[in-house]
Amino acid sequence: MDDHDKNNILVKQVSHALEMPLHWKVQRLEARWFIDNVYEQSECFNPILLQLAKLDFNMLQAIYLDELKQLSRWHENMNLVEMMGFTRDRLVEFFFWNVGFAFEPKFWFCRKWIVKLGELITIIDDMYELHGTLEELVLFTDMVDRWDVNAMEQLPSRCVF
Repeated sequence: MDDHDKNNILVKQVSHALEMPLHWKVQRLEARWFIDNVYEQSECFNPILLQLAKLDFNMLQAIYLDELKQLSRWHENMNLVEMMGFTRDRLVEFFFWNVGFAFEPKFWFCRKWIVKLGELITIIDDMYELHGTLEELVLFTDMVDRWDVNAMEQLPSRCVF
C-alpha cells in the first residue's frame, strides 16, 4: 500500500469523524463502517479477525431480525392498528432507536419493553391530539386516573383498546 492509499483512508476517516460526533452514532453501525472502510482497506489486516468481525455483525443482525419478528407478532396480535386506524405505526422506528442505545443481545428485554411502551404511548398521544372528542377524552382520562378497567364500557367503541 503506497502513501496515496494511506492518505485516502485517513481522509475518509477524518471526514467521517467530522460528520457527527461519535457518541451520537449507532455503535454497531460504526463498527461495520470501520470494518468495511478502514480495517479491510489497511495493508496489515488479519483476514481471520476480519471474518470474525463480519460474522459477529451478521449474527447480531439475525438476532435483531428475530426480535423484530417477535415484536411484529405482538403488534399484530394486539390488533391496535385495525382497531384504532388513526394511530401512527412506529414499531420499526422504536426498535431501531432501541438498538441504537442498547445494542448488546443481553438487553433484549429492555428493547422489547421500551418498544411496546413507545407504541402504546404513541396510540394514547394520537388519541389525544388527533382523534378523540373532548367528551371521550374526559372519560378516558377519568378511567386512567382511577385505573378502572371496568370503566372502559363507558367509552365509545371507537376509543376502546
